[in-house]
Amino acid sequence: MRIFTLLAFIALLSSCTQKKTLIIDNPTRKPIEVKFEEGHERTVAAKSQERIVITQASTTVYLNGEKVGDVTFDSEDEYLLNPTLSNYYIEEVAYGGGMHSTAKGTKNDIVQTKLMFDDIPFEGYVRKDNSLLITNVWKYGVDDDLPSLKDNQTPSVKRKLYREVDFERHAKKLYYDALREAQ
Repeated sequence: MRIFTLLAFIALLSSCTQKKTLIIDNPTRKPIEVKFEEGHERTVAAKSQERIVITQASTTVYLNGEKVGDVTFDSEDEYLLNPTLSNYYIEEVAYGGGMHSTAKGTKNDIVQTKLMFDDIPFEGYVRKDNSLLITNVWKYGVDDDLPSLKDNQTPSVKRKLYREVDFERHAKKLYYDALREAQ
């Protein structure tokens, strides 16, 4: 009985201290200072990221000394912390076919969307998110490029995270490339 109680206590303790990785992103042109109520602190250079590991189930986030909000972690292991509350886009691209993920009715769904950037239309599978805490549902981050499509590639879906300015540039490039191909 004592061994069972000890094992239950260890399991409870380990579940309470699950490590969560936060990718703190700074899409701005100036450095930012991010603090957490537990005392963790990071200065994030302009247009860059810092990683931090948190063991608390929730925390309060401060940006340059001002409270941004409270975050609570669910069962996921990695998140993007968006202390500037900037717009991010998560795009889903089909490789080797027209398949896409099936929407499940959750906040992490990526569905077919129509957007406009300076009168340039974009239509595709994308989600715009400006939450303080964005669950990592992508494989390719803001600094990663999507791989090139190969001949006879097995059908798959790839997800990429973009900062707003980068996604706008990407959407416009796709539009102009399509216009050139149509001529």
